[in-house]
Amino acid sequence: MFRVSIIKFEKYKKFRVQATPKGEDIRIDKEFYSKIDCYSFVNEWERTNRNQWTHGEWRETRTSLTPEPLNDAQIAETMLPPGTTLCELVNTNKRVLVTKEIRVLKTIG
Repeated sequence: MFRVSIIKFEKYKKFRVQATPKGEDIRIDKEFYSKIDCYSFVNEWERTNRNQWTHGEWRETRTSLTPEPLNDAQIAETMLPPGTTLCELVNTNKRVLVTKEIRVLKTIG
């Protein structure tokens, strides 16, 4: 399955295509300056590299994340317990950190 991300820069944006096709020993990671070039590449690749696992599925993701935090989020997503979202995990972590910051002061007297 191909994943298309939009990477926004100050004056322009790029379209990034990523995939690790099943049954192939390759990883695809390309950037394009136009949406048409991006989707044309994917269509051409799927047309010329048909295999039994190709489903032609698309997932388009619009993000303001830079590549580094986007990569962190993708890795974190694979480590989540079943049925848990990344937001739920972050909120739980925030509550734990707030609890750790509570201090009890003992008065001398």
